[in-house]
Amino acid sequence: MRDDTGLERNTTPAAISCGVPIRPVGFKPMAKENSSGLLRQYFPKGTDLGVYSQEDLDYVAWEMNDRPRKRLDYLKPNEMIEPLLLR
Repeated sequence: MRDDTGLERNTTPAAISCGVPIRPVGFKPMAKENSSGLLRQYFPKGTDLGVYSQEDLDYVAWEMNDRPRKRLDYLKPNEMIEPLLLR
């Protein structure tokens, strides 16, 4: 079909995608669920974190980063980041 300028126009309807949303690269829903489950070992759901000291929260963060991870070939995140920080 031609418009008023004499140029041809594409009259094919655009494809509309309906379905599963595209997730960002590297998005791992299971990793998030696993982290939530690990946090629940220390803080039950609905816990007010304001009652804990920063020292308590830092300890939990250290504990979680001191666990071996399959995706890191069973190394701990603390072991992976240490060489990067010592550069």
